[in-house]
Amino acid sequence: MSNNFWNQRKPLFEVLLLMVLIITVFTCYGLAKKPFSFETVLEQANVKSLFERDSVPDKNIDSLLIAANKIEDETEDSPVDSTSKYILLCGDSMTEQMRFAWEEFAKKNGHKIMTCTWYSSTTLAWGDTKRLTTLIKEYKPDIIWFTLGSNELFIQGIAKREKFIKSIIAEADSAKVPFIWIGPPNWKDDSGINEIIERNIGKSRFYNSSHFREKLARGKDGAHPTKAAAAIWADSIAVWHKTECLYRKKLLLVHPKDSMPARPYAPTTAVCAPARENKFTVRILNQGDVTNICKDDAQVVQPDKKPAENKNENIPVKKDPIKPIPPLTKDTQKTVPANVPKDSIN
Repeated sequence: MSNNFWNQRKPLFEVLLLMVLIITVFTCYGLAKKPFSFETVLEQANVKSLFERDSVPDKNIDSLLIAANKIEDETEDSPVDSTSKYILLCGDSMTEQMRFAWEEFAKKNGHKIMTCTWYSSTTLAWGDTKRLTTLIKEYKPDIIWFTLGSNELFIQGIAKREKFIKSIIAEADSAKVPFIWIGPPNWKDDSGINEIIERNIGKSRFYNSSHFREKLARGKDGAHPTKAAAAIWADSIAVWHKTECLYRKKLLLVHPKDSMPARPYAPTTAVCAPARENKFTVRILNQGDVTNICKDDAQVVQPDKKPAENKNENIPVKKDPIKPIPPLTKDTQKTVPANVPKDSIN
């Protein structure tokens, strides 16, 4: 009996059956909502991404990305453009502490920087509202530093956000503005946001900050770098910008502590951008923003028609209460000119 069993075996079939069984087990585990956890967590394969339609590349967007990467044709021997630039720093709350270091770089090199912070924002919020396009029209920046992704480090189904990442990049590229994406400074391993951003924009326009996981001091929430740590972060980005960035010849970035005298802000070209005239250097983005742009050399002010992704993301604005006007007394009536009728005084 046993001899007949071994003689009738089909090893190839058994191997194929075993492979199918293994693949089935790994696929089911990859689709599970939570990984199995014993003393250690068994990492799941990203099987869900194979069934996501959102990750299909858009041919029109891809053509814009290719064109953007061909903008820079300077040789390594060409000098760095030392003229003053208007820089737009925008993104999520990671801009809050980072801006202080970039403002010092701007003062040293003769640039001006405007920070636009959208608290708790995501790639979905930016991509769906086309907020970046609006900011470009308002400020007409010479270069954009964009930091976003901290609120999406651990979400499941991250592949669904790829179309919004592509859309954000395309907004900058269609406006032909040098655009640099600064990745989130991870405090834990992410679910894939950094890899997706880098794959779509390229290493020469993406600074991957995930290596700072154990190197930056954090605030009380354990996520946001402190002001001093954000300065270290900015210094590292500046070194990358001068050596590996696609736009390294487009922007002078001498360190604030360098012996070179600080340069004054002296733009070489005039642009119609009324939003630049605002005396504030920080702007909190929220629902109901008023857009201030130029159209055909005329100033146009229009309300923001796109609502924020979540009303809870908006920061309430404190307004001073209106003080009531005191009633007229005999003393105040004496100050009223004689030619003003008493009936007109309320």
